[in-house]
Amino acid sequence: MPKIEQRRDQEVRDVAGLTEAEQTINADFYHIFEEAINRLFGDPAYEGIQDLPPLKPDEGGCAPFSQSDYGKALTGGGCYEFTGNLFYHKLRWRPVPTTPINKSGIDSLIAHHYGKGAPHRVAFEVVCAMDKDWVDVASHFGQLRRVSPEEPVFALLLAAANETDPDQKVQYKRLMRSVKYVCQHMVDESVIVRESINIREQQTTASKHNT
Repeated sequence: MPKIEQRRDQEVRDVAGLTEAEQTINADFYHIFEEAINRLFGDPAYEGIQDLPPLKPDEGGCAPFSQSDYGKALTGGGCYEFTGNLFYHKLRWRPVPTTPINKSGIDSLIAHHYGKGAPHRVAFEVVCAMDKDWVDVASHFGQLRRVSPEEPVFALLLAAANETDPDQKVQYKRLMRSVKYVCQHMVDESVIVRESINIREQQTTASKHNT
């Protein structure tokens, strides 16, 4: 199988380079986020994490991306699911960048899911808006647009970056290589925003029912 070359847009970004909206509304969080990403990418335990392939089934992973299956699944307006690297999507892209990031929600997720160390599996999925014109989706890995809530993604990244135990870092590395992606054709900005709101409301309702 040919090596999939990822587009590297996840590198550490200077906080001074934030957009005006990010500086105004989410500046405090992005300071924390950029420092955490800096530590993560600078940690030898996570070396090359952006370029690593997803876990194979015989490594404990699930179905990797298939262009053929992707095309079949989305032809009729459905969705396509696969297991991939956490860094296949744009970490900093948000459907509505002017909304506040829920830092308390991220802290709660860290305490609940990672308070006792790295869990066995990733507890969330990343829903992405896909362009209908993409005939080679793998060439866009690193650029996928997440429309599902960012809090679970940021919680995993912060937990991994703040971990000090070498054995736990090994498991965090596995988690970042075994993220479930759900792909849907969405191009119109209003549709993407509406879908992001719907997903957040659905997850909030489900969370209340489980408590």
